Amino acid sequence: MRKNGTNKMRLFNVWSTCGQCVTEFPELVTTARNFGLRDFEFITISTDWPRGFRESEGIP
Repeated sequence: MRKNGTNKMRLFNVWSTCGQCVTEFPELVTTARNFGLRDFEFITISTDWPRGFRESEGIP
């Protein structure tokens, strides 16, 4: 979590559909629910390519 210019707490999570990221997902859902009634933002960033993008762009 990082301090920011608001009173909200923000949790940033960078993830992918790799085994470890998928395994920790239920824990992140629990965290989001626990903080849901507070000034809290849960921001997730996926590093996965959109489905079909790699093939359409010729990326191996």
